[in-house]
Amino acid sequence: MAGEHLNINEIGWTQIKPGADRITIHGEKCSAVMNKIAFGFPEFYHQHSNEQISYIVRGQCDFTVGEELYHASQGDFILIPSNTIHNATVTGGTECIMLDIFAPVRAEFPPSNKKGYPGSASQ
Repeated sequence: MAGEHLNINEIGWTQIKPGADRITIHGEKCSAVMNKIAFGFPEFYHQHSNEQISYIVRGQCDFTVGEELYHASQGDFILIPSNTIHNATVTGGTECIMLDIFAPVRAEFPPSNKKGYPGSASQ
């Protein structure tokens, strides 16, 4: 895989469900996923085999990771071990934007629709 420069303004958000949008970029060994979650979006407890690191870009949310509850806001990181049940609930009355890094690659997430991006529908 060659290096590449991608500009967030040239990559389209993909709506996952009303109130949840994401941008997905895959490398060889990890995925970066920018999530934009609306205040009031329903809880979504889940787990996956990927290790996850979440960084709060803007807004606030409460992360439940296993039995622990973390109040996170802009500038905070949350580490989520693989196979751990977790959820993020947006707080503060406004949307939350977070950057999630997954290792290994989160292969079930299609890459975002940047024209010419390897694997994108607009390639």
